[in-house]
Amino acid sequence: MMDQTALTVIEGDARIADTHLQQVLGYARINDLHRIIRKHEDELADYGPMLCRTGKASSGQTTIAYYPNEAQATLICMFARTGRAAQARKLNRFEKMIRPQGFCAESALQAFVLVTPYLVRAASGKR
Repeated sequence: MMDQTALTVIEGDARIADTHLQQVLGYARINDLHRIIRKHEDELADYGPMLCRTGKASSGQTTIAYYPNEAQATLICMFARTGRAAQARKLNRFEKMIRPQGFCAESALQAFVLVTPYLVRAASGKR
């Protein structure tokens, strides 16, 4: 099931929640995904500013959430080394082949978000 907070549009720029990418890529812990983002932050910044929000957990610990744009999310999928990441890369190549010219980033991310349940099932071997 799609998380309602997976796609965020900020000032006309479509962003995807890091927790959604975590699920799509098959990371057990959000910190594993954050480690990839921090490791490649210079390259990710070449594709626009990385939106980052901080907050406080109920325990009082500081939390951080990243919201990459489509290009950044694509790069993160390329950097990830999980079975699900490989499936996401295949899906992304297919989507780019069939995407019509003028297709907006928000629509592309919505498509990415909508196929997540199928991607997760395919990666887990379930039908």
